[in-house]
Amino acid sequence: MLVSEALAADHQYLDECYENLKSAPTTNDKIKWRNMLVWNLARHAISEELTVYPAMEKWLGEQGKALTKTDFEQHQA
Repeated sequence: MLVSEALAADHQYLDECYENLKSAPTTNDKIKWRNMLVWNLARHAISEELTVYPAMEKWLGEQGKALTKTDFEQHQA
């Protein structure tokens, strides 16, 4: 699996967790999906910050720095 495919799969799973949270019928289900969303979002963000961003900056130079800055800002929103 390519890194881009893994990231896309993460994004899809995060969307699914969010949708499940919104439609959860019980408080316990809401807690479960909230925890899943928070855990997976944190794992995803840390993975990008530790591996993807440095690689982009190293291999893509100034363009990579600009892309990581934009991506990081989008994640902060």
